[in-house]
Amino acid sequence: MNLEGRLSIALQQAGGVQIESSRPAGIAAFFQGKTPEQLLQTVPLIFPLCGTAQSYCALQACRQALNAAADPATLAVQRWLVDLEPIREHALRVLLDWPRFLGEPADGPAARQVATAPPRCRSAWFGSAAAFALTSRAAADLETVADSIAQVQDALSESVFGKAPSNWLDTIPHRTALQSWAEQGTTGAARLLRLVLERDWQAIGSGDLPHLPALADADLAKRLNKADAAEFCVMPDWQGQACETTCLSRRRETPLVADLQRNFGNGLLTRLAARLVELATLATRLKPGQNLAPVQPAPLPAQMGIGQVEAARGRLIHALTLDRGRIARYHLVAPTEWNFHPQGPAARALAALPHGADRRRQAELLINAIDPCVAYDLRIDP
Repeated sequence: MNLEGRLSIALQQAGGVQIESSRPAGIAAFFQGKTPEQLLQTVPLIFPLCGTAQSYCALQACRQALNAAADPATLAVQRWLVDLEPIREHALRVLLDWPRFLGEPADGPAARQVATAPPRCRSAWFGSAAAFALTSRAAADLETVADSIAQVQDALSESVFGKAPSNWLDTIPHRTALQSWAEQGTTGAARLLRLVLERDWQAIGSGDLPHLPALADADLAKRLNKADAAEFCVMPDWQGQACETTCLSRRRETPLVADLQRNFGNGLLTRLAARLVELATLATRLKPGQNLAPVQPAPLPAQMGIGQVEAARGRLIHALTLDRGRIARYHLVAPTEWNFHPQGPAARALAALPHGADRRRQAELLINAIDPCVAYDLRIDP
């Protein structure tokens, strides 16, 4: 079974946008009949992209359905690893993809420096054992963890921000400071923002669409227990409205991003800056033990469990119902289904693009900024 699929995105002559997905809808049936232990062994194998978030989300659902308590120290480490994964994903977009828009080669050495940190840290905490099993127990090699954190900080300081991530956050509180950094900076990230400013592309793709609100497990359970739950997972909406769930959703209230939104809406510059703000924020917090207080799950119907986590590309949801120790129903809603919904943020942003010679380049920048978790084909009608 190919669990990745592709997106087909077409910008039509009249200004409409058509988004079709070949992502498989049969994932629920794939997990039916498995035990929670078998599920947790399988998830990281079939979801290599954002595998930590996928594994943690599935583990949350299993724990809730089984009413199984988590070891507090292990839970703290697992949640720390979940925070580490978006650092890798954002950094790879900035270091590998952003240079392409400047006509430059990717920054492979810095990308490798960041990409190797999550597996090193996972191994440091759990050795060769599974990090996201019901029986997982963390025992840290703190020297390796500290070395990995330093490795990430060095790569981001040198190749993304031109200074320590915490220093970048402190010195870039508003759009004027961001513009100065873009004009004077030498990193690829600074120069891409400079290109956007020089081309006056700050507001392209701006539109009005609500961000996905916090969803109570009980409300999600009601929605997923309806007869059309499978359709909801493929093309989700909330209370009849398509929603956005991206790093912009999470960082829109920070001073810099809020200032950019007031001036450019949720256009291209705001989205690129939101990724940098989230990357710097997570890197600054990259200290084991911070912000890891356990969350008490809400009561759900018997033997039902729901996991929710903010993955790199947005909100990820796993839900399952057990029957005599095996999975009777399974539902998964990935961020791409929200963000590349036919009426979602990507469709609206692309529909707002003006016709012209730069339309393809602008479209690719916006798609990259919203960030699907799969490959895509882009067609632009003349």
